[in-house]
Amino acid sequence: MARVSAALLLSLFVLELFFRLYFYLWNTNQSVPFLLFERPFPRSEQFRSFIQKSGISGVLFELKPSISATFLDKPFYTNSDGIIGRVDFTKQKPPGTYRIAGVGDSVMSSWGVSYEETFLARLGEKLQTNMPESRVEIINFAVPGYNAAIEAQVIETKVLAYNPDLIIIHFVGNDLDLPNFIRKQVTAGSYLLYVVKKLFFREPSTTSDALGDQDYLGTEMEVAPLAWAGRFVFTKEQTPPQYQYMVGSNNYLKIMTELAKVTVQKGIPVIIFFTSEIIKTETLSASELLIPLKQMGYWVLDGDSALNNYLMREDLMLSQIQLDLDDHLNLQGHQIFANILEDYLSENKGVLQ
Repeated sequence: MARVSAALLLSLFVLELFFRLYFYLWNTNQSVPFLLFERPFPRSEQFRSFIQKSGISGVLFELKPSISATFLDKPFYTNSDGIIGRVDFTKQKPPGTYRIAGVGDSVMSSWGVSYEETFLARLGEKLQTNMPESRVEIINFAVPGYNAAIEAQVIETKVLAYNPDLIIIHFVGNDLDLPNFIRKQVTAGSYLLYVVKKLFFREPSTTSDALGDQDYLGTEMEVAPLAWAGRFVFTKEQTPPQYQYMVGSNNYLKIMTELAKVTVQKGIPVIIFFTSEIIKTETLSASELLIPLKQMGYWVLDGDSALNNYLMREDLMLSQIQLDLDDHLNLQGHQIFANILEDYLSENKGVLQ
């Protein structure tokens, strides 16, 4: 009996050590796989139900494939690869096709507008008229909640496989921030008890409609701390260690330097469509980022200046081209962004190779 008790205690001790090591790695290394405690997604047509974890560690999360739903009273679709829109694309580009890949977050996606109303889709229609000799394809890789670091990973791991002729990266003010959803940090007095509780005493999945609900991806992901504070507040101490490389302008420039090696230096033109005034969280002067990006070889469109000029010319205020709900673009806003991009491409003929 004593031997059985000793063996049981030793087994429990070893399991506790194992889970302590596992969760230490979980909390400090984003490449540790999602192995435990998966929880089903809420069955609702709310945005949280459209997200799944990504198999690419640096991408963290992505849109589910084959969504056909309604979001903010507008149709919301993804194709069989989890790309916004209904159309499936072959990675082998068809002959005579000019392919543009868009990478961004909620502003570029169909947030509060249908896919056909997004500025990328409208740009595609304009370019098709101007390029009748080619079939213009727009592939929208935008995912709400992404930041610049994830977008760079998406380009390297997903976008380049589709052989784009042009990449448009949409930069908004929170791209230097944490993404909206990060892996949840796990702390417990006894990690063994934590595992037992999660495996055998699970809480029911949330069914609340609030967009900012915590922990709606179970124990896998959570809303990033301070991500909704409306200002750039992260410090190194406030940011989980495995995400510190994502935060701030210095890290952004490092990420873009590496991205240039696999895009612009290999002859793929990349436009940085810079609109820091949209969903603004950090105050930056344009020269802090735009000049270094140009030096790296990117095509840089100062969207803030272009937008301000457009609003002044049309006697509009920024709030008039945004949704009543939040800072995202309404139909008129998407049309204006499409016009700004079209004007830029007309003025810079070298972009459209």
